Amino acid sequence: MDAAFTLAWQYAAHQVRSEDLPMAAARLLAGDHDSPALRELAGCSGRERWSDLDPMIRQALDELGHPVPSGAAAERHLVHHLAGRLAADELTPSEVYAELGTHTTGDLATKAEEQLIGVVARAACCRSCFSEFEEFSPGEFRTWEADVRSAAAALLTSGDDPSVT
Repeated sequence: MDAAFTLAWQYAAHQVRSEDLPMAAARLLAGDHDSPALRELAGCSGRERWSDLDPMIRQALDELGHPVPSGAAAERHLVHHLAGRLAADELTPSEVYAELGTHTTGDLATKAEEQLIGVVARAACCRSCFSEFEEFSPGEFRTWEADVRSAAAALLTSGDDPSVT
């Protein structure tokens, strides 16, 4: 996947902090992406206000042909990204849970995406806070982990493409 596109959806899904944007821009420049706004952003310190950096990253990504997607589209990319990292054993189901948090894909979600989000969310004690799984017995926790892995595998084989809305 194109690094500029990845940065665009990660930014929209709030996976990139504003203070990290100059370094992200510098990595894009080092990776053969170039635009005037990208160069300007890469020259920032990271201590600038979000309100100053946000228009720069949006302009840079527009110039690279990867505008920042809508929140729901970015959330779909995040769900697919987390499913892929889980399948590659880069994350545990608990880490997927922590990363997914309260993210939702809204009306754009496919059935497979909704399934994964729903299974992961079963661990939530309520909508506004997340338990450390103290409500699960060891057997329930293992079942939940297996269900998360199964839902992630189903998503990855579903043919869903979060780039298509």
